[in-house]
Amino acid sequence: MNRKNIIIVSVIALLIIGLFVAGLMFSRKESEEVIEEAPEVVIYLFWSETCPFCLAEKEFLTSLQSEYPSLVVEFHEVSQSQEDYLLFLEMANAYGVENPQGVPMTFISDQYFIGFAVDPIGNQIVQKIEECLQDTCLSPISFLSNNSVD
Repeated sequence: MNRKNIIIVSVIALLIIGLFVAGLMFSRKESEEVIEEAPEVVIYLFWSETCPFCLAEKEFLTSLQSEYPSLVVEFHEVSQSQEDYLLFLEMANAYGVENPQGVPMTFISDQYFIGFAVDPIGNQIVQKIEECLQDTCLSPISFLSNNSVD
């Protein structure tokens, strides 16, 4: 093989190798697509150990956490913790509930629910979670600084 042919073969080989490497890099970028995580949905549940409806809702919300990995449930037991009870009063006030009388009381975004039964309240909570996954919702704690839900 003469020198000219060796140069031509070398250039072709380098082009093939370059195209191969570029193809690998391109396909790697495609496979590394960023998978967007669902927005975090935060629920505050105020409950009491002696309340059967509270225990049912606590179990219900716990089961939803496995179905909705981005669901964060803040459980606050109000009969045993003065701090949780005061937070309960403050949050109820921020949502316009004067003199909250009972638990369970659940806060999700700009809504609250008093009492619990799977139908209708559990279904309404699931509906609100779905809504928050589509349009990011504020955490209930964010309404405390504003002192009201608009």
